[in-house]
Amino acid sequence: TVHMSPDGKLWMGTRGDGVFVWDPTLLPFWHVTEAQENGLVSDVVWALYQDPQAPWLWIGTSAGLDRLDYETNTVEHFPLPSTFGKKYNALERLHFEQDVIYDVLGRVGEHLWIYRPSGLSRLHVETGVLSKPQTASETRAFLDQGFQSMFMDEQAQIWMSRGTQLWQYDVNLGVLSLAFELEEGIGETIHAVIGTPINPSQ
Repeated sequence: TVHMSPDGKLWMGTRGDGVFVWDPTLLPFWHVTEAQENGLVSDVVWALYQDPQAPWLWIGTSAGLDRLDYETNTVEHFPLPSTFGKKYNALERLHFEQDVIYDVLGRVGEHLWIYRPSGLSRLHVETGVLSKPQTASETRAFLDQGFQSMFMDEQAQIWMSRGTQLWQYDVNLGVLSLAFELEEGIGETIHAVIGTPINPSQ
C-alpha cells in the first residue's frame, strides 16, 4: 500500500518490512519498523490512511492499528478489544481476536471506519473504543462477512464488492442497498472499488 502525505513524503507499507518513507528533499529512506523503540506493532502493513482532521497517518497491520503523528514522528498503538462489551464463547472470541486490519476506510466525525476479519467496525479516535455499526441486525450480519474490496467516498458512503455485486452502505443513516450487479457473461467478480461517480446511477 502507498500513500503521499500533505508534505510531499511518500509512505510505502510492506508485507514484512514495516513502512518506508521517502522525502524528495532527502536522499535516504526513512524506515519505521516493529523493532524500533516506539515503532510499529507489526511489520506487516495492510493499509495507510491520512486523517483529514489531524496530522496523523493511520497504519493498519497484521497485529492491530497504529497512529503515526507527523509532527512528532511518534507512533501510538490502539489495542483492539475482542468483546464489544459482550461475552463470547471460546470460538467467537478467537474470531474477534484476529487483530489484522485489512483496510482503513475513512473518518466520519470522531469515528474511524476499519475492515477486519470480523467485518466492518468503527473506532472512536479519542477514546479508542471499538464498536460495530449502529444498524439493523440483518445489515450488521451482512457487514460482518467478507468482501473483495471496500471504498469510502466523500459522502460517507462505503462501497463494497462481493462476487458480481456492488453494495452501498450509508454510514450516517445505517442503510445498506445493492447498487449494481454485473450482467451474466460480463464477469464473475468485482475485484476492486477505487472511486465513485457523482451520480451512482452512472
